[in-house]
Order: sequence, then structure tokens, then C-alpha cells
Amino acid sequence: MLEWDESSNFFLEPSVAVKSLLEAENDLHGETLTDDTLLFVASRMGTENVGTRVVSFKEIATSDLGKPPHVLVIPGKLHFTEREALAAIFDQSAESFRDNSEAITRTAKTMVSKYSVKTLKALERAKAAAAITNSTKFGDVFENVECYTQDARRFLNEGKDELAVLSIGYAEGLLDSLRFGGQLEFEW
Repeated sequence: MLEWDESSNFFLEPSVAVKSLLEAENDLHGETLTDDTLLFVASRMGTENVGTRVVSFKEIATSDLGKPPHVLVIPGKLHFTEREALAAIFDQSAESFRDNSEAITRTAKTMVSKYSVKTLKALERAKAAAAITNSTKFGDVFENVECYTQDARRFLNEGKDELAVLSIGYAEGLLDSLRFGGQLEFEW
């Protein structure tokens, strides 16, 4: 249900709500919502003049949704039975109901991509710091950091998101333990 204030008879317009969501999406760079995102709008629920529409984010600015109140529903992955039910309700083909979740970048992919690059750069600085002191005692730690980072990428490619995130976390943790334990000074 979109924001409303009964005392002042204020209802947030769906186009304003969608514009705010797209602005937030732009700020967060989540690649979750686009102009083509499928949206269901229900208007005046609980009254005799109920209205429902299927629109995209792009279409909502030019759609006449009638009087408020309005409810916006942004579906994720639709089950085939949900697609069939929506097709019957809205007299459209089941294929016209896009899967909004297809455009979403997995959180693990974003994390592992970002942190593996940072971890490997930090590893190079750690190796350089160890070389300055002629220390060879961290070779096993450095090798494990590389292995955990490779594992994280492999797990990500295999769709094992939890293991991918854990592995990159272990790689970072090994480097952090050297710094926090006072064993080796390098810039993260």
C-alpha cells in the first residue's frame, strides 16, 4: 500500500513511488529495477471500484490508474501456475509476464568479484612487505590466500554462493590475521 494520510487526504502517486525506487536503484547500483520491471497495480482495494493493471516501470508515468489508494506489487520469479493465473486474469499470454529476477545480479557475484580483486592486491602488498624484511615464514599463508580466492571464484561459477562468500572471507581473514597479529605491516 502506498503511503497515505487520511487526515489530509494525501495519497502517494504510483508514478512518484516508482520514480523514487528508480532513483534509489540508481544510487545503490543494484541492477534490480529497470524501466522494464514488471509491476502490478491494484487500485481502490476494498471498494466497489477495484482496478488492477499490469504495467512496466516505464509505462506507469503515462498510465491512468484512477483514484487512490493504490498498491504496487513487484513480483520476483513467477511459478508457471502464477503465470497461467495472471494470463487468465489479465487476458494476456503467460509469456507476457516477465521474470523480474532474471536481471538481478547475485549478491555473491558482486561480493566475490569485488573482494577477490581487493584481496589479491592486498596479497601483492603483503608479499612485497615480506620481501623487504626478507621473511619467508608467510609462504604457506600467502599460498592459502591464493587458494581460497581461486576457490571463491570456482564456487561462484558452480553456483555455490555460500561457499564462494565463505572462501573469500577466509582469504581476507588470513591476511588480516597477519596485520592484526603484528606479524606483517602492509596496506589493505
